[in-house]
Amino acid sequence: EQCARTMGRLVKGGGAVTSDIVEREVKRALAWCDPRLEPSEARRVAATMLLREMAEQAPAVFNVHVKMFIDAIWFPLRDARPAIRESGVSALKAVLCLVEKRETRYRVQWYYKLFEQTMRGLNRDHRSGAMPGAEAIHGSLLALGELLSHTGEFLLARYKEVVETVLRFKDSKEKLIRRAVIVLLPRMAAFSP
Repeated sequence: EQCARTMGRLVKGGGAVTSDIVEREVKRALAWCDPRLEPSEARRVAATMLLREMAEQAPAVFNVHVKMFIDAIWFPLRDARPAIRESGVSALKAVLCLVEKRETRYRVQWYYKLFEQTMRGLNRDHRSGAMPGAEAIHGSLLALGELLSHTGEFLLARYKEVVETVLRFKDSKEKLIRRAVIVLLPRMAAFSP
């Protein structure tokens, strides 16, 4: 945590070398998110913390990496360890705040891709009919909370689907899933009173 914050402070200062540092560290962190390439859990947590700091402290340079981030963040969000999922959602929040502040023609496309992946983690597989694992459900519920908070009116047309999907998990036997649903209830109510 401290290393990521220190790196964030270093790049916030700006300068000629900042963009090179951000480029190198973001690419490394994105690679570390994939457990097939990086088996170390500590590196996956470090990667999500670093991505969060880069998005918050160097948004202009990080902005070019948003598409790659959206593809890579699902590994941490669906990780077996809750700490990695929670760290992943804090990185997602930072990137959604960045996207929310910047006018870009890709914004809706990125929101839609995130929403699609979130729903994939909450619904049965169309081919096999199998439900996703508890980790994928928990990570997707966490991501959905950030989508509700940071995508403006994007989810308004999908609100009924979101509410029905979330409420399906209110009686889950997994404590983390029930807790995520409880946290989402006031957010959903505030989103569309």
